[in-house]
Amino acid sequence: PFGGFLDSTLDRTGEAVVYIGIVAFWLSETSSPFVPVMLAVLALSGSFLVSYSSARAEAAGFTASNGLAPRTERLVILVLGLALGGLRVPLALPLAMGLIAILAWATVVQRIWFVRKQAATAAEPTLISPDKEN
Repeated sequence: PFGGFLDSTLDRTGEAVVYIGIVAFWLSETSSPFVPVMLAVLALSGSFLVSYSSARAEAAGFTASNGLAPRTERLVILVLGLALGGLRVPLALPLAMGLIAILAWATVVQRIWFVRKQAATAAEPTLISPDKEN
């Protein structure tokens, strides 16, 4: 159990370090960093909420591993954005941040909806047939 906890924690730490590096780069190298920095903040916060929503669902006895952009998909987009940005493809990294932000937040909404449906199903009263005794 501790190994799984440590692994998840270090995954989030590594993800945060990458986004912090991207933000630091934009703040130091871009004349108008507001939009790209906000995209990175939205991408990071959405990514963290994707994993948080899954963990909280499991803690409550539900599952929430569904959605458009689980960790692997977000990581692929991030790596592609970094690679293309490193090759000086214009707007590659900001577009990747925007795509991650949109997909991550959509995934959070999907997971909330999915857990809500599970909770509603679990809360439905069991009907007792009128011909059976209580």
